[in-house]
Amino acid sequence: MLGALVGAATLATASASQATTVTAGSPDIIVLFDNAIANRPDAQATLQFSNFRFDTSADTFRTTITLTNTTNASFSDLRLTGFGFNTNPNAIKGELIGSTGWSTTIGTPSSLVGFPGFTTVDVCLWAGAGCFGGESGGLASGGSTTTVDLTLYFSSPITALDLGTNGSGEHDTFYVKYQSPTAAYEFVKVPEPVSAALLGTAFLGLGMIRRRLSIPSLAVS
Repeated sequence: MLGALVGAATLATASASQATTVTAGSPDIIVLFDNAIANRPDAQATLQFSNFRFDTSADTFRTTITLTNTTNASFSDLRLTGFGFNTNPNAIKGELIGSTGWSTTIGTPSSLVGFPGFTTVDVCLWAGAGCFGGESGGLASGGSTTTVDLTLYFSSPITALDLGTNGSGEHDTFYVKYQSPTAAYEFVKVPEPVSAALLGTAFLGLGMIRRRLSIPSLAVS
């Protein structure tokens, strides 16, 4: 990794995006990263959270996560190597099931100082060298996808979780990281509610919560 470019999104107003609280049986959450950064508008991804489960006897929360690098295959230099998000309350441990080449980090890794968003996330899932990118691994452009089952452990039993935020009333924020041969790119997005019609007919009739991320980004070196 020779350099880092950060996509810093302008935060939406509180009325546009509040904390998403999930309970057992809540609808799926779909996060779309499209035209994510000014100098790499080709970068796109889809992040889906589903199958929310709570075990009060083990102090755990589980969810199935599907991540897809929807960047056009012609941009073969962009590998999707990580994503992150916050939770309220904070998790104390994480485990992945069904992952191939992916790991999880709970808390703030000191190695992420070059990526402002990822220095604050509670949960980071990554392939390759770590949350900071680099090396090989991750998802190639052109629709490569991975599905993992994430278990988060907490200090006490919970039956609901704010997903994507550090506290009640705060904005949901989700982060995704790409690696190219010359740089790493961090994209941060704040969801805004949108109707199903705007997401295309492929998602119609699924009975899911759908959110479109379309906040303008600013690249800085």
